[in-house]
Amino acid sequence: MRAYITLLRLPYQLQLGPIFAWGYVLGGGRLARIDEAWRFLAVFALFHVGAFGGLTALNSHYDRDDGPVGGLWQPPSVPSRLFLFAWMVQLGGLILLLPFGWKLCGVYALILALSLGYSHPRTRWKGHPFKSLLVVALGQGVLDFLAGALTTALATNAAARGSELQPIAMTSAALWWGMAGATCIVVGFYPLTQLYQMEADARRGEVTTALWLLRRWSRRGVFAFAAMALGGGAGCSLVALLVAGHTDDARWLLPVFLLPAAVLVWWSSDRAPSPQRDFARVHFLLRSGALAFTAYLVWAAASW
Repeated sequence: MRAYITLLRLPYQLQLGPIFAWGYVLGGGRLARIDEAWRFLAVFALFHVGAFGGLTALNSHYDRDDGPVGGLWQPPSVPSRLFLFAWMVQLGGLILLLPFGWKLCGVYALILALSLGYSHPRTRWKGHPFKSLLVVALGQGVLDFLAGALTTALATNAAARGSELQPIAMTSAALWWGMAGATCIVVGFYPLTQLYQMEADARRGEVTTALWLLRRWSRRGVFAFAAMALGGGAGCSLVALLVAGHTDDARWLLPVFLLPAAVLVWWSSDRAPSPQRDFARVHFLLRSGALAFTAYLVWAAASW
């Protein structure tokens, strides 16, 4: 059972948490009342354990990785019943999500459908540089953010929230900018997470986004693409704050967004890169960014 749980890669899935929480906060969600806090935690867990954890385990079943993968430098051997376990986790999460409404269930089901096309040998979108990028942008960016925003809408429809919360429609412009920012950040990180897997991907005959960029513009091309996408994500996120009326937050978050850029410049100048260093650096960026943005979102949910 330990191998099954490990291959869900839950710490890795929780790094997507700020995207969900970003949609929740920009949609007007607050954690001031116990019922709203429990609703947020329940939907968050169902998406990031049931959907993202299950689809990650399913991907491990198809890939049979024996080298580093997202969140695991030395993954365990793939158990014989991992396929069944992955679908039990995914469908179990969908069943538990039913009381929260058809819209969230539809978003969840779409994530599962995209993940199946991403990993399944007949479609194998993972092996195409543009199809894989589109799937990740939609699944981990747009749909994860949308799930957070729809969780806010549940509170709007369930009870009159008074003046402390705004209906989701009143912040629609901020939501669109926030969704664009979240999606760009996911797109920017995606090829970086493939740097330490390129040899294994090439052996399988797959041309991932990172491998495609490397073959055309060298390793610097991967970092240039990531920097442009992450910069666009930071810019859109700051605009979302300005549109939502939180100018002070945008001002002091601006220098925080510059820190990943400094790390990328330092990382790209490595003259003797190795899979170990690439693995350590991308996960340092993911963990530190997720922790910092989560701290901000918790503060925003309590104080806005």
